[in-house]
Amino acid sequence: MLALPQSEVVAVVAPPGADTTDAVRIIAKAGGTVLNRGGSDNVLLARSDRAGFARRLYAAGARLVLDGSLAEGCGPSAPSPSSLTTAADTAGNLP
Repeated sequence: MLALPQSEVVAVVAPPGADTTDAVRIIAKAGGTVLNRGGSDNVLLARSDRAGFARRLYAAGARLVLDGSLAEGCGPSAPSPSSLTTAADTAGNLP
């Protein structure tokens, strides 16, 4: 059994070998917004106001989805807007 986070803010862990762009793609596909980068390239904090966000993240390819409160203060500060724009633009070029 898998416990799904109930928070609007979650830490999204992409599969091993994934990078920030891959994690952004997963979040975008699930209808979420990137908030902050986590400790590694395949971990991002994200949010969505819509119910079922964690389930949509798993369906989009997330390896693990954790309650965002568990990750607060663990990662670096928010990335520059230009780096998120570049990653989001790349994610929009999915086949």
